[in-house]
Amino acid sequence: MAEPHPRDDDPEAPLEPVREQAHEEAGLQERVAALEARERELLDRLARLQADFENFRRRSREEAAQAAGRGKEALLKALLPALDSLDRALAHAEDAGLKAIARLLAQSLAEQGVVVLDPAGEAFDARWHEAVAQEPREGAKPGTVVAVLEKGYALEGRVLRPARVVVVA
Repeated sequence: MAEPHPRDDDPEAPLEPVREQAHEEAGLQERVAALEARERELLDRLARLQADFENFRRRSREEAAQAAGRGKEALLKALLPALDSLDRALAHAEDAGLKAIARLLAQSLAEQGVVVLDPAGEAFDARWHEAVAQEPREGAKPGTVVAVLEKGYALEGRVLRPARVVVVA
């Protein structure tokens, strides 16, 4: 069957399908615009979530490293009295076994980043030293450390314990 043709004498008849198609296209364009807006919104949310997750991962790594550092620092501070006792024992006895133990401990501490503060002859520095006494000395520059009563220790640029020293007055 042949499709009926619109009448040639009615000028509105051929425009009706075009109007319907235009109306459908306008609806599709609105839908496409809405979907594109939704896509941009979701992509923005995704980018924010990715950034938040990266920040979370970075903070977690930093916090874990800080916790490990605090644990290491606490352990080393707990060992300092034993190191002091070992130094005093070595000052009063020439024991080869004690010297070997002291060398091994010093090597192990150095491998962990511990720096021994033994500032005899250096200028006093309040960041690293604790002056427990002053005494006059002929020919010595004021503020110079003349005796170390107790060695200090630092870890990664932080003082575990300042060196306890006697300074020239």
